[in-house]
Amino acid sequence: MSVMVMIIIPSCNKDGIINGGGFISNDQDRVSAFYLYDYVSSEDVEFHASSLDHSQGQMTAIYYFSHNSNIPTQALRMSKDLHEAKSIMGQYSFNIKYAFLRDSNGNERFVGCLDGPKDDLCDPNNL
Repeated sequence: MSVMVMIIIPSCNKDGIINGGGFISNDQDRVSAFYLYDYVSSEDVEFHASSLDHSQGQMTAIYYFSHNSNIPTQALRMSKDLHEAKSIMGQYSFNIKYAFLRDSNGNERFVGCLDGPKDDLCDPNNL
């Protein structure tokens, strides 16, 4: 007699992208961070980023980190202003896998930071 055993591994998010916190300024500029599992394609990350909330006429910056990175969620959320939020994210820029920016004119830019770490978008301090 054989017995089949099935192991179910729960996932926090079925698409492999998990909210890691964010900051919204009084002017509605946004800086957000997400954890990302390795199996998520860059196309899926770009689609995710472009589908997130954005305030017309404002900047939205989104950073995707490896699922085993440390993101300063509380510090980011409690930032006193946009400059501080960008500075906090900049301290962790070496762990950024992808970066997305929607500027105040609505122009979008998506960068793979592992392939192009010298791109200004991969360091939040450069925004």
